[in-house]
Amino acid sequence: MNGDQKVAVVYDTGSAGPLEVIDAATGVCDVVFLLDHTRPGVREAAELWEEISPEEVLHITGLSDEDIADRLRRIGVAGIVTFSEYAVVLTAALAYLAGLPYHRPDVAHRLTNKASQRRRLAEAGMEAIRFRTVTAPEDATSALAEVGLPAVVKPTVGAASRNAFPVTVDEPWSDVAPRLRDESELIIEELLVGDPTVAGEEWGDYLSVDAITCAGRHHCVAVVGKFPLIPPFREGGMIFPATVSSGIHRDAIELAFAALTALGVERGVTQTEIKLTRQGPRLIEVNGRLGGYVGDIVRRAVGVNMVRLALLAALGADGVESVPTPRGVTYSYFLPTPHGRLRLTGLRGLPEVRAVAGVTSVTAHARPGTLLDSSTGTQVYLGVVRGHAPDHAAVTAAVAAMHDRIEAAYSPC
Repeated sequence: MNGDQKVAVVYDTGSAGPLEVIDAATGVCDVVFLLDHTRPGVREAAELWEEISPEEVLHITGLSDEDIADRLRRIGVAGIVTFSEYAVVLTAALAYLAGLPYHRPDVAHRLTNKASQRRRLAEAGMEAIRFRTVTAPEDATSALAEVGLPAVVKPTVGAASRNAFPVTVDEPWSDVAPRLRDESELIIEELLVGDPTVAGEEWGDYLSVDAITCAGRHHCVAVVGKFPLIPPFREGGMIFPATVSSGIHRDAIELAFAALTALGVERGVTQTEIKLTRQGPRLIEVNGRLGGYVGDIVRRAVGVNMVRLALLAALGADGVESVPTPRGVTYSYFLPTPHGRLRLTGLRGLPEVRAVAGVTSVTAHARPGTLLDSSTGTQVYLGVVRGHAPDHAAVTAAVAAMHDRIEAAYSPC
């Protein structure tokens, strides 16, 4: 692949960072980052890009989709991609207008709108999960009666478990409703009940199948296991490889690939989240982009760069490599915070966590004074600990050692 081809990267919240993308593009393509300064976090990122290489930036603030597509044609862009959930629909629209390979606009809608995705999967005969959508919280009571309890309520469009809440006898709708007043549409669906014996009692009852699709052919790059969820639905971290049997591993991949085909995915990196139930693997959702932290853990475990694979797919190239079998267990653990709206008033022990056997890095995510609201989703944690261990039991021991060293204090808000 010639490195003189250009790929446009639409940047937004949750995206792979600029240095990570530039490194992955080495020998594959030149990249040009599309930046809309009205989007959260983009202005700060733009300042970094201007320092790195101003010619790699295309400012799109206030431009129409047609104007952006015209600029992409004029600068000779050969592909387009995003690593942000919040830019998948825009990227699809720009690809369509500029004649570039990416998810079709209708596919992008299914991948980002949870209700549309559920409908399409049901039409394909894949899932019979009960769900309803409502545009006002006051309409949720009747929808909950149709769906039944336990249920999960979340925004129809969203990511990282933001404003996702269970509704059960112990956690009634009246406790959840005030937190969802600002959402334009909610999806209420039956809560898939996991079987803790499938992956092991100490691990999460769900996993992700992370794949690359080229010309309609799906290739599994990794089946990533999870730490247990943190209330209300925050991820606790991930492990690679997962702890499931070879049969469950195979069934999860087959289910993910069937879902990708049903949704019309023809190219690009995807993440399919799957619940491990007594009835077998069941679909949680399909995401039409690289999963958060997945690229990092796969690269550390087996040396495969999924950002690079996404850039190659954007150029229409089949860059899938044979994925080596991981040795030992690679992990990313999210140091948890309590459920609720709290302010961090004290934090000690992060340097001591770095000394735990197998830990390779600790990145702080909060400091005293930080407001922590668990309803905003997975990004609410004290820090992320990356490491490697000889086996899964050693990971469990390392996590226990981390908690022995961390001291955090909070005050209610």
